[in-house]
Amino acid sequence: MKKKIAAALAVTFALGVTSAFAANPFVDVPAKHWAYDAVSKLAQAGIVDGYGDGTFRGDKNITRYEMAQIVAKALAKEDKANAEQKALLNKLSAEFSEELDNLGVRVSKLEKNAPTVKISADARIRGWENGAVYSNGKLVDGTRVQSHDKFDQRFRLYVDGKVSDQVDFKSRFAVSNVSNSEVAVADDKSFTFDYGYFTLKDVIGSADLSIGRHDLVMGYSLVSDITGGYDGVKAYVGGDKVKAIVGFGDISSRTGTGTAGTDKALENDAALKSNIDLTTAEIKYTPSSSFQTIGTVYYSNTKGYKYEVYGLGAKAKLDKNFTLTGEYATNEASNIGPDDHAWNGMLGYKGANKANPKSFGLFVNYKKFGASALDYKMNSNPVFQGISDEFTMTNGVKGLGYGVNYTFSKNMVVTATYEDLKSYNGDIDREGYGFVRADFWF
Repeated sequence: MKKKIAAALAVTFALGVTSAFAANPFVDVPAKHWAYDAVSKLAQAGIVDGYGDGTFRGDKNITRYEMAQIVAKALAKEDKANAEQKALLNKLSAEFSEELDNLGVRVSKLEKNAPTVKISADARIRGWENGAVYSNGKLVDGTRVQSHDKFDQRFRLYVDGKVSDQVDFKSRFAVSNVSNSEVAVADDKSFTFDYGYFTLKDVIGSADLSIGRHDLVMGYSLVSDITGGYDGVKAYVGGDKVKAIVGFGDISSRTGTGTAGTDKALENDAALKSNIDLTTAEIKYTPSSSFQTIGTVYYSNTKGYKYEVYGLGAKAKLDKNFTLTGEYATNEASNIGPDDHAWNGMLGYKGANKANPKSFGLFVNYKKFGASALDYKMNSNPVFQGISDEFTMTNGVKGLGYGVNYTFSKNMVVTATYEDLKSYNGDIDREGYGFVRADFWF
C-alpha cells in the first residue's frame, strides 16, 4: 500500500513539474492571478466590456497595462455595481493603481495594504430524537451524555485572509452546547479549532500546497466527513475537469473525546492518541456540469489503528430538478471483520437555497454500512448526520432516510430528517432516528 501512495505522490508532483516548464515566464499578469477571476465576475455582471471587440480573453495571458485598461472601463460603470462588485473594483484599482495613474484614470484613494481579512459566521440550533442506542438497538439510558432526546446549539466563526497573490489563509472556530434534561450531564460545552491552514499556490509548477489543520471531507462524505483536526499537508494539482488531492497528516486530536462511537481502547492508549498517521488520496473527474465521479483512498497503519478504505462515487444531475448521488467503499485492512462493504445512495429534488426565500428541497437516502467498512471513530456518515454509535460499530446499519429543507427567509434554512434503520443483516431493529434544525448565515 505504501508503494501505491508513493506512486500517487510521484505522479501528482510530476504533473506539477511538467506544468512549470510549459508555463510562459514572460508575462506581467500570471495566468492564475486573482484578477482574472475578479474581472470574469464583473464581466458576467455587465460591469466590464473587455477588449474593443466586447470580449474578455480570460484564457490568454495579458500585461498589467492591458488589465488596467479593462479595470478603467469597469470604473466608468461603478455606479451600476452592487456592494460585492464595488469591493472587487476597489481591490483591482489598488492592485493596478500605478498603471491606472499612467492612463490618467482618477480612482479613489485606496491603500494597497488595505485589510484583506474576511470574517463570516454561521449558527445552528437542532433538536434530536433517539441520538444513540445500545448494540441491541434499544435506547441508551439516562446515564450517558447522548440519550434519546437532545438539544444542541453551535456557532462557527470563519476568518479568511490573503497574505499575498500566492498565499491564502483559511480558518474556522466553533463553539457548541449540548443539553438534555434526561441525562446526568445536563450541559456539555465545547470549543474547537476546526481548521486553520495556509495555501501556497504554484509551489511546484501548477501544484498548490496547503499546510496546517484541515477538514477531511472525501468523496460524497461516505469515506470521511471529518469536521476538523486533520493536521498535516495536502497537495493539489489539476483544474476544473480533473483534480487530484494527496494528503498526509495526524488525526490523533480527533480521538479520546469520550463521545458516542469512540473506541475506549484507543481512548486509553496514550501512544495512539498522540500519533495516528493518515494518508489520503482523491481524484475528481468532472466532464460536465451535470456529471462527476470521485475516487478516494483512506489509509492508516498506526499500531492497532488500521484502515485501508477505497471508495468510488458518482453524482449526476438528471434534469433541472433531480440529482442522483451514489457511493461505494470497502475496507481492505488485515484486521477487519466480515462486513467490510458500504453503500450509500441519495435522490434529491430541487434544494433549499439560502439566498432564495421559499425555495425548498426533498431527498431520500438508502444506506448499507458494514460494521468494519468505515472508520466510525472519526467520520460523520450520511445520511444526514451519521450513526457513529455502538449499534453501528457492532452490527452495521442499513435502511432508508427521508428529509426536507426550506428557506424560511434569506440566510435561514430549516431542515427535518428521519431514518428507519436496522442492522446490516436486517436481524436487529434500531430505534428511529431524526432531527429538526435551523441554520443561519451572516
